[in-house]
Amino acid sequence: MALVLNDRVRETSTTTGTGAISLGGAVDGFQTFAAGIGNSNTCYYAISLRGGSEFETGLGTLDGSSANLTRTTVFQSSNSDNAVSLSAGTKDVFVTLPASKAVFEDATTDNVTLAADLSVGDDLTVNGGVIDVKNTGAQSVVRFYCESSNAHYAEIKAPAHSAFSGNVTLTLPATTDTLVGLAATQTLTNKTLTTPTLTTPIANAGIQLKNGSTSAGFLEFFEDSDNGTNKATLIGPASTADVTLTLPSATDTLAGIAATQTLTNKSIDSDNNTITNLVNADIKSSAAIAFSKMADLTASRALVSDGSGDVSISAVTSTEVGYLDGVTSAIQTQLDTKTTAGFAVAMAIAL
Repeated sequence: MALVLNDRVRETSTTTGTGAISLGGAVDGFQTFAAGIGNSNTCYYAISLRGGSEFETGLGTLDGSSANLTRTTVFQSSNSDNAVSLSAGTKDVFVTLPASKAVFEDATTDNVTLAADLSVGDDLTVNGGVIDVKNTGAQSVVRFYCESSNAHYAEIKAPAHSAFSGNVTLTLPATTDTLVGLAATQTLTNKTLTTPTLTTPIANAGIQLKNGSTSAGFLEFFEDSDNGTNKATLIGPASTADVTLTLPSATDTLAGIAATQTLTNKSIDSDNNTITNLVNADIKSSAAIAFSKMADLTASRALVSDGSGDVSISAVTSTEVGYLDGVTSAIQTQLDTKTTAGFAVAMAIAL
């Protein structure tokens, strides 16, 4: 069964009521529905009562005997667009093209206007190069249906009027590809993002940061006060070889070379590290550092405790300290004792 349009198809009918239209033969100068439409095919029809006001247009189906035209769908009628209960009398039944199904060219602009939806049974080629899709009172759309019984479609819709600031042009890729949607989960390849804003991005593999051929790639971390202008920049080194930096496995703060920070829970290998500018105030009193770990002092000098209780170098040499070897009591007392005995001997000799 096919929809058939043909010229000069017209017959008479004396049918009454709302049933199928019984065809009574071709009018002079016209052909029958059987000849112009064909058995079991459909066509657009019109029927009107001669000398009366009854009329009806619609989609009809010619039966297998070509004797009757079934009123399949009524488009317009004198009965409020419902099937007309035809009165007695002769009617003219003919093939027509209803205005609601017409495609016509505008007389002044050469534009083609569709009075209703357009269904194309094969490929459609537009040689003019521009297709305008307009929809009175609503955003225009184009729907692309799937290959399985047209069960689903992807719809392209124009933005709302309030979103426009002028006409826009969307350029399609020049190679076979799939378009990217705002919310669709898709993988982008071969893309260059210029100053993008990424909200909670997730990278399923590594991220490469490059900054041309003259400087290292970098990350900028802005302060938490209303996205202020202050930032910390993490920048790659001016290196000619790949390096790997492993981050801590616990929540922490990274240390900088010049930043004033306190390190905790660290073991510093003195064989591989050099600590400079370490002053006395930097050493805790409970450190109990062995003398053998301290820097060499002035050779052969006695150490004393100064007024502050700190160890300092005296003017007494180790040789002088050696003079005290074997002393078992106070030296002054011994001198006093020896002086008194010597004085007595001297006096005796003198006398």
